[in-house]
Amino acid sequence: MRILILCLIIVCNFSFSQTLKGKVQNTLKEPISANILIKNSENKNLISEFFKTDDNGDFTAVLEENYTKIYFEITAMGYEKIADSIISPSKNRTYNLNYILNEKITELQEVIVSQEKFEIEGDTVSFNPRSYKDGTERKVEDLIKKLPGMEVEENGSIKYRGKKVTSVQLEGDDLFGYNYAMGTRNISVDMVEQVQAIDNYSANPLLKGIENSEEVAINLKLKKGKLDISGNGNLGSGFDNNIDPRNDLNFNLLGISKKYKSFSSISYNNVGLNNSAEDYFSMSASLEDIQNEDFYAKKIIPENIFMSNFDTQRANINNQLAVSNNLIYRFSQKLSLKANISFLNDKITFLENNNTFFNTENINYNDQSETIKKPINKQLGFKLTYNTSKVSLLEIETAIQSEKINTSNSIVQNNNTFFNTSLKTENIFWNNKIQYTYKISNNKALQYISNFSINAIPQELNIYPISFSFNGNLQKSEFEKKYYSNKFVLLGNSKKNKYVVTLGSVFENNPFNSNLFENNSSINPDFINQFNYKKATLFSEFGTTYALENWKFQPTLRISSINQTYKNDLESTNKTMQSFIVIPSLNISYSLSGNSTFKLTGSYEEKTPNEEYLFTNLIAQNNRFIRRNILDLNLQQNQNYILSYRYNNLFTAFSTNLSLIYNNNKNTYLSSIEIQDNFTISTFFQSPTNIENYSLNFGIEKYVNFLNSNIKHVSNYGINNYKNVVNQSDLRNNQSRNYNAYFFITTVFNFPINFQNKFNYSNINFIS
Repeated sequence: MRILILCLIIVCNFSFSQTLKGKVQNTLKEPISANILIKNSENKNLISEFFKTDDNGDFTAVLEENYTKIYFEITAMGYEKIADSIISPSKNRTYNLNYILNEKITELQEVIVSQEKFEIEGDTVSFNPRSYKDGTERKVEDLIKKLPGMEVEENGSIKYRGKKVTSVQLEGDDLFGYNYAMGTRNISVDMVEQVQAIDNYSANPLLKGIENSEEVAINLKLKKGKLDISGNGNLGSGFDNNIDPRNDLNFNLLGISKKYKSFSSISYNNVGLNNSAEDYFSMSASLEDIQNEDFYAKKIIPENIFMSNFDTQRANINNQLAVSNNLIYRFSQKLSLKANISFLNDKITFLENNNTFFNTENINYNDQSETIKKPINKQLGFKLTYNTSKVSLLEIETAIQSEKINTSNSIVQNNNTFFNTSLKTENIFWNNKIQYTYKISNNKALQYISNFSINAIPQELNIYPISFSFNGNLQKSEFEKKYYSNKFVLLGNSKKNKYVVTLGSVFENNPFNSNLFENNSSINPDFINQFNYKKATLFSEFGTTYALENWKFQPTLRISSINQTYKNDLESTNKTMQSFIVIPSLNISYSLSGNSTFKLTGSYEEKTPNEEYLFTNLIAQNNRFIRRNILDLNLQQNQNYILSYRYNNLFTAFSTNLSLIYNNNKNTYLSSIEIQDNFTISTFFQSPTNIENYSLNFGIEKYVNFLNSNIKHVSNYGINNYKNVVNQSDLRNNQSRNYNAYFFITTVFNFPINFQNKFNYSNINFIS
């Protein structure tokens, strides 16, 4: 009888029990070992019952008491806790509860995580070079290519986790500026003790923590024995198949003391290496060129661009002398001077054979050419930094560049006609910048920034014999640009919000002259261009960054008033256009964890035509191509949207990224092409047609432990639409579909023999 009564009591208790059932996971849907703390009040210290999840993250909690209110917390080591409650719970009900816990990302700012290969402290990742070297590295650039998350482009610029590196420092000092390739390509890897990647880098120390900086910098920490004065050199010599001597000589001198820091380099090679920050082989823009793009005049007669499916070093037949000196001298704790001096002299030879056939026009031509390009580049720059007080900083910069490029081209056209072309391009650029920063408080600062620059690019193209039916063998072109800007910038930072407000003005003056001569006499009025284009802009811009838990919102709004003036005395043309522009953009990012991020970017832009589309009469660009434009001052419109995902985990040595890009252009320039057997005339004109482009990019990198190998794959697929007119046809709809991929593997065995291989695949389809 007692057993029966006991069973009835147990059945009754279970019949009216309250049950909690569910699962606990992290943001990657992985099970978590978590604690379930049950309370009958909101008092954190009064815990009435306690449960744990199993290995699969599941839990079933049959409560011992009948609660009128249930308060509970879900906690796990390394994750943010979750508090929840059930008000007026039923006595005989099972509640299904599932929770996803976020990692405690903020705690990483207070902890140093160490491994043999790297250390993480706050926004800085310090890589140990010894863990990534395999013995083939000579310069710092060779090492950086092998660090996880790092990419080095052909022009020497570096990307880290998809972001452009804006500065490569030496022991904390920005010695090289934007021309840091001069350092990474010449500093011996044996000098470096540690490579540090710094996220959220602020070049201005007064703005640290105030500005919303997403820039990345690299800092090279040197070995202790490399302080004071030290140097090294590399000597390499041999012969090619023609028993011509091939040499690679490089000498560096490093000096470091309390008052100064300097790095000097002199190198000579004719084995295809580029030890400078300039790329005269493929003519790709350096990081400094990208930063100064608004200040540059246009080269209307283009330089020869050499392209090869092989690595540049295999195709680059060069003869390069590169000299540089980079110095920082501290007069006191408040005053310092930085000087950058460089000299480059090169000779690049390239052989090429082009066969072109236009099926619809029954036109076939063949060009065999030998090109010799001789660039001479001299640069001198100074930067004076003066801390006028603890809360103010004055920076004055001036830089001058003198560049001369002589390019000769010997061409056999259609196997029977011989041409010689010679292009002389001179580029004089002078840039000045004044920046004053005043820190109003710990979370607010004001800046005044002024820029003044002059750029002149005279060019002469000599063609012999005359290849055009309208005669003329000497094409001259001279573009000049004067740029002057002033702006005030207010930056602020609150608990979750950073903002920047900008007011400014820009004035540009762009005179241009060109003519075609024969025996130094102007021979054809259709080849005379003479105009002056001026542009005055008043603008204001507001941007903010708002962080909410794992979300980050970054809207910006730019409002501009632009006045364009075009005056051509030869054609009695005088055009003026006034425009009022509103340019919005929005970036949204969501962090799943400390390693993984989704990002959506959208922007709309309206901009004035590039200066290269403003001349209306003919200009010969080489022995075959002639160009002109139809003048139009209408604004070009562009919409750009990017959806991306990036995952990077240094502990598992695995990273991947995926991005989808959509671009829409309106009022862009199209070409009308007139093709003849001996020459082609291209006329560019604006069209209100919408042109859409799509691209998909994917990358993955993984270190495989059991193979002691690093494997990397990058691929991209693009669909580009474009329109043109050929020989007075209707407007043609064209499309190119491009797929490019490469697969890279390198071994890091702990013995002298290692392997490295890179496989490239490219496929291009044109549809018209």
